[in-house]
Amino acid sequence: MVSSTFKQILLRSQATQMVLSSSLAVLLLGARFLWTGHTEYRFLVWNLFLAWVPYVIAVAIRWRHAREARTLSLVPLFVLWLGFLPNAPYLVTDFVHLRYRASGPVWFDVVMLASFAWAGMGLGAASLRACSHVVRVRHGSLVATIFIPLAALATGFGVYLGRFVRLNTWDVATRPFTVLAQVLSPFLHPFGYARAWTVTLVFAVFFVVAYLASGRTRRAYLM
Repeated sequence: MVSSTFKQILLRSQATQMVLSSSLAVLLLGARFLWTGHTEYRFLVWNLFLAWVPYVIAVAIRWRHAREARTLSLVPLFVLWLGFLPNAPYLVTDFVHLRYRASGPVWFDVVMLASFAWAGMGLGAASLRACSHVVRVRHGSLVATIFIPLAALATGFGVYLGRFVRLNTWDVATRPFTVLAQVLSPFLHPFGYARAWTVTLVFAVFFVVAYLASGRTRRAYLM
């Protein structure tokens, strides 16, 4: 039986909204499969699954926090969460796959891709809210205020590595030296990686705005 504490954590983490937005995305993709008989967008399901990973980790962090776990024991979970967090807003970049396809109308693909992007941004914002809450309670508002843009910048950089360098989260374990080289290159040669910094900043700002907007929308809905 789910404890009342865990139920409260799921409620505050917007679990129902996350399930609904993800279900809409999957239903639209399923409708496209049935309509056209083509499965060319099936990779969206995997990308959406990866977007759920940081959200689940964030819920676990908040649950451990509620059980008064030691801060040091939460550090590995925070590192794991930050490593997977770029997978959530990464779904926005899947619009690069939008093109005319004889198998289906462009207008439907726009709505379908937008639904996946919406679900991804929602999952990312909700997970950031859960983790920033833990940081705020344990270390104060100032640290939490710094934590949010830093997490957004790391996320934007992760989106750059995923979309343009074509790295994924698993490469940290399977190709650590390659990942390290790709991560360090923009810092060692900053003027030679203008796109890296542009993508990082644009997605960081986009993510922070989505985070702030989702918080306002949630408060308005609950009033």
